[in-house]
Amino acid sequence: MKKIIILLIPLFFAGCGGNIKKSALNQAYDVEIVEAVGMSPITDNNIKLAKEASLSDSLKNALHLVVGVYVSGESMVSKSVLIDDEITSKTQGYIEKYEVLKEYIEDNFYKTKIKAYVRKEDIVNKLKSIENEVEKIGSPVVYINILDMDGNSINFASDAILSELKKDSFRVVDDINNSDITIDAKTSTKFNTSEGLGGFYSYSCLITGNIKTRDGDMVGGFNASQGGIGINETDAKNNSILNCIRKVYPDIKNSIISFYNQKKTIKLEISSVNSMNDVLEIIKYLRNIPLIKTAVLKNYDNNMAKFEIIVHKGKAMDIATPISKKENIEVELVKDYFIKARINLKK
Repeated sequence: MKKIIILLIPLFFAGCGGNIKKSALNQAYDVEIVEAVGMSPITDNNIKLAKEASLSDSLKNALHLVVGVYVSGESMVSKSVLIDDEITSKTQGYIEKYEVLKEYIEDNFYKTKIKAYVRKEDIVNKLKSIENEVEKIGSPVVYINILDMDGNSINFASDAILSELKKDSFRVVDDINNSDITIDAKTSTKFNTSEGLGGFYSYSCLITGNIKTRDGDMVGGFNASQGGIGINETDAKNNSILNCIRKVYPDIKNSIISFYNQKKTIKLEISSVNSMNDVLEIIKYLRNIPLIKTAVLKNYDNNMAKFEIIVHKGKAMDIATPISKKENIEVELVKDYFIKARINLKK
């Protein structure tokens, strides 16, 4: 049930205007002021219970409103239960105070609109501990192709990499046309010996491969050799291949992360951003640009919003034009992987 609530949250947000102010409890910290609406069905005419549930829902929605601009859409879905357990279910720990702006009954639902003062640093710090390095680059979609020297697919080897990729929050597909990254590898195996092994057999494996984007950009390469022991030759051969996979996987993972951090991430700074309402509008606009895989807010302070944009392909110039088409955004500077812009109310 928690997961359903999280995925339906956007339906419950009302006027989301807000801004950032210093915490009343600790001037070293900021709070983000947001407005959110919560609701609860009225069951058996129990207004009191519905009122309490509606307020609780509005507090959770206020937290989701802030969380949503700091994490990618993929992370919101994949980590929905964890985010709910660690953040939104603990509203008192992240909301410094709140004001009830309006309460009303509509279509047998009790609704509560609040203004919440959300502790920004606490949420950002908690999100950093929840989101791993792969999720920070948007959880790329990977296609795997591992062959033997005769060109035959080695399914158990592909499955071994698939398992590791999924543990690290990569997404894996069986259609190369739906992928962001392809992993191609070949393996060769050689019998070593069975002497002195107490009935066991020993094989060695050599694996070589490369990692590319779907468009052919080189991400990285890998190679390794490793031995394996088994109760028969087939078992020993397969174990040597699996040991090779385990050895090269960290290189595969790190190459993809490094590539996205260096080549697929574009920094966007926008000045004159007056409220969280502006931030939410910008995030929504960016995520709807086809070239953009995802966009997240990294910092918002003194009317300056700093975003990280992960693109499917291209450089800053490729997305600067669609960004500048937004009615009130004026692009001022474009470099390979950096865009500087400002809100222009006269545009």
